[in-house]
Formats: sequence, structure tokens, C-alpha cells
Amino acid sequence: MKFKNTLIKVRPPVYIVGDIHGSLLDLLRILKYGGSEPSTRYLFLGDYVDRGSLSTEVITLLVALFCDNPESFTLLRGNHEFRETSGTYGFKDEVVSTYGDSYVWEEFSRLFEYLPIAGILGKDIFCVHGGVSPELFNLTQIENIQRPFENEYPKFVSHLLWGDPSSEFADFSESSRGKGVTFGKTAASQFFAYTGVKKIIRAHQCVEGVEPSLDGACLTVFSTSNYKPKKGNSSGILKVSKNLEMENVIFPPIPKLNREEYIFNTFSENNIIKRPLSLQTSPSNFIFQSKNIGTSFLTAPTPKAKISSSCDSKARRTESIKSIIHPNKNDSKSNV
Repeated sequence: MKFKNTLIKVRPPVYIVGDIHGSLLDLLRILKYGGSEPSTRYLFLGDYVDRGSLSTEVITLLVALFCDNPESFTLLRGNHEFRETSGTYGFKDEVVSTYGDSYVWEEFSRLFEYLPIAGILGKDIFCVHGGVSPELFNLTQIENIQRPFENEYPKFVSHLLWGDPSSEFADFSESSRGKGVTFGKTAASQFFAYTGVKKIIRAHQCVEGVEPSLDGACLTVFSTSNYKPKKGNSSGILKVSKNLEMENVIFPPIPKLNREEYIFNTFSENNIIKRPLSLQTSPSNFIFQSKNIGTSFLTAPTPKAKISSSCDSKARRTESIKSIIHPNKNDSKSNV
């Protein structure tokens, strides 16, 4: 990742994926839908960790996929890929609880410092985790960011990571999050005039999969289902064709389990494999092997499963999960 630019050029066709937040089943469902052919490309908009219970597995799998095929997987940095945030909202605690110390969290935190901040899809679609900035006047400012960098500096970096579109204010305004800014139609038009881009695709907010705003100038993609269990939100990705035609792909909610409710199948003594990182994939299965982490057999979900969106009992939710993660072996491609 050290060799990737801070502003990435992304060629369509591509699947654009929003926040995952430690939801491994949502990630596997997305990968099952998109497939694992070398020609298939994915652009992830950040926030891989925190909130969910399997942050370690999510980011490990994504890094493995990137290492296996760096031209197919682009990982942008979200606001949760900073020490201050991931040290507070779950990832660090998960690592310490699982491994006994924070070493794995420290190593991933160092990796995050090299992730790109934004991407340009085609020639004029700006892809970022959060939003735009009143202090960003050209895209060269992003390209000039020196990596690794630990803090959200210059200030426009914080705006890119924490910003949200606003229907209430036309211009830029302070954000209720305490970081970043909100941006309305006037602010977006100003950004377009400065940079030459024509549309913003971002993540960062929980919506029902994919949601337009600012009269279509901005699209929000959120790929974690059941993020707020009482609401039981759907998740989604954006499918972008070679001609930049866009299709919303919406998935129903997956029941949430706590980490201790999952069963981890490991195939090595003491959960350690004395081999370099390797990955084998097929449309239905992911077999992941990693030194010091162990090997887990991860079976991708089938979209034909009936998924409960309510907070049912542990037994019922477990049965629902089983129906998701054991697809028909004859299936080679999934459909929504």
C-alpha cells in the first residue's frame, strides 16, 4: 500500500462499498455477489473496523484480498482508520480481548497510515469516506499529502473523513459530530467548479443501502446491515458499469451476533500457522491462512436465504446465520 497514491485513479466497472464496521457476514455477502474473478474490481470507502464484533477478521480478509490482487481491491481510509477513533470504538478492545495485548491493533494502525484518502472514478466522480472541504481548492492538495500520516491534518483531511451532505444548509456549516463540516448544494457546486469533478460518492452515514442527496450530486453508500438493530436497516453497494451507469444493489438485514456467538474453525495447533500469508478463493468459499492468526474457513452467504431483521433469540438468530453462510454448492453466481 506504500506504493498507492493518496488520490487513487479507479477504472470502471467497479463495485463501490461503504462502511463495513466489523460485519464479516455483510462483507462476505458482498464478495459473493460481486464474485472473485481477477477482472472484478472493488472500491471500499473506509470504516472497516469498530462497532461490529469481527473487525479483526474483516480487515485481515480485505488486506489479504488486496495483497492477492492489488489491481482489483482499492481500500480508502475512513475516519475509523485512525488510532484516536479505533482505540475508542471497539477495534482495540476486540484485539486485546482476543490476543491478550494490543500488538495486532498497533500493526493495523500503522498500515492505516498508508491508506489513500480519496479516489477519482473515471474522470470526474469523486469518491471519499465523508465529504468535501471549504479548504480544498484542487485535487493536487490531496496528492501532496505525505504518508504515513497519523493525524487528520491538514484540516481538509478531517473534512474529507467526517463531512456529511446537508439539505438544511446550502453552504458549508459546522457539523454536529464535532469534527468535519456539512456541505449543501452551493458548497458542492463550488467544489465541482474548483476541481472539475461532477459527482460525489461517499459513505459515513447509515442509510438504507444507497441514498441520493443534493439533487443527485451526492450518493451515500452504506454496506453494514442491521447497524442499528432496532431499525434493522438494509445495506447496499453501488454497481458502476464501464460507461459509468450506476445501479443500486440492496441487501436485506442480517441478524447481528456477538463475537462469542460465532464458532471459529481453526486448522492449526495453537491457532498458529508457520506459513506466509496466503489466500484461496472461489465464488462460494474463502479459505484464509495467516501467520499468527490461524486459518478460518469462511463460507459466503446465499442471497436466497430468508433473513430475519428483528432481534430474535440466540438460537433463532444462529439458525438464520446458518442459512446465510451455507450456500448451495452448485451456485456459481448469486443474484439479489
